[in-house]
Amino acid sequence: VLTLKALDRVNLNGQIKSKNGELQSSFNGEVKVTFFDAPRRVSIPSDRTWVESRGCNLNTNTVNECTFLIENDVLFSGKTLALNGEFELTFIIPKDIRFSNEKGRVIVYAKNESYTAGSAFTDIVFNGVNANAINDGNGPNMDVFLNDQTFINGSLANDSPNLIVELSDSSGINTTGTGVGHEIIATIDTKPQQTFVLNDFYEGNLNDYTSGRIEYPLEGIPEGNYALKVRAWDVHNNPSEKEVYFQVAEQDELVVDQVYNYPNPMNNHTSFTFEHNQQGNQLDVDIRIYTLSGKPVQRIQEYIPSSNTLSSYASIPWNGRDRDNDRLGNGTYIYVLRVTTDTPEGRKTIEKIEKLVIIR
Repeated sequence: VLTLKALDRVNLNGQIKSKNGELQSSFNGEVKVTFFDAPRRVSIPSDRTWVESRGCNLNTNTVNECTFLIENDVLFSGKTLALNGEFELTFIIPKDIRFSNEKGRVIVYAKNESYTAGSAFTDIVFNGVNANAINDGNGPNMDVFLNDQTFINGSLANDSPNLIVELSDSSGINTTGTGVGHEIIATIDTKPQQTFVLNDFYEGNLNDYTSGRIEYPLEGIPEGNYALKVRAWDVHNNPSEKEVYFQVAEQDELVVDQVYNYPNPMNNHTSFTFEHNQQGNQLDVDIRIYTLSGKPVQRIQEYIPSSNTLSSYASIPWNGRDRDNDRLGNGTYIYVLRVTTDTPEGRKTIEKIEKLVIIR
């Protein structure tokens, strides 16, 4: 039986073999490895009818009465690549293990375009602590986004945004969820407050135990302004928190905000940028540029498909030329941004007026 301690650095090597034990040297593909802690006993549901129908007497204090074993505490889950039928993977056992002499489990699953392979190993125990492990005392580095990485803190979001959390730490991220208070938690200050446990949604980066990503679908957030906080721990149980702010606007109404062009003043190019609340809906954008006297000099029409509106920000470039493709002269200009989209309440349009400056 192999015994691994909390905070041990594990180096795992493996091979993809045929049923008769031959190395599959032509196998190149992705390998997922999952380490499970020893089984844990939990109470069955407290519904009396359900319990007593299975022969459990809630009125007795018999040992193990009304309980059952589960084996779903993931100590580590990561991915690597198999090259020529061989693979290797490194990670650190988290501090939150059960310290049990009962056996845990390792599951390996490999796949490529043509084949799949799987295996399990159960002669493994997780007990004790590596007293020589080095603790840097710092929690994970964390970035939090809504819908995609272009999210800017405080910006608009739809009422069911996709929460994205990117995490990294030199010792790895604690995803076991068995240590009291050491779960990866997201909270939103709705009324009442909403709390989400994100451990099961963590996916480590390929061949890198120090970093990974969480994607979690949020649903049904009412219109309003909110703070969203995420807390996570490394395998030494050092914590980190990150807070972002966002606004949910009713999607039945089109909202366009934060309209600007950058750079401004511009020379040979700029981009018209705006924030909207129509994630996942196609947008028709019309930008008309005028001199200060009201003479039209350029019109930009852009169709933004729904696949490009998952972010709450849109950006449209311009080369600073007029309708005859001549460079506009130095000075201040007015532009009118018009955005149109189909909402559940029908087709909606909104206009915003801003200024830009050209300096050659």
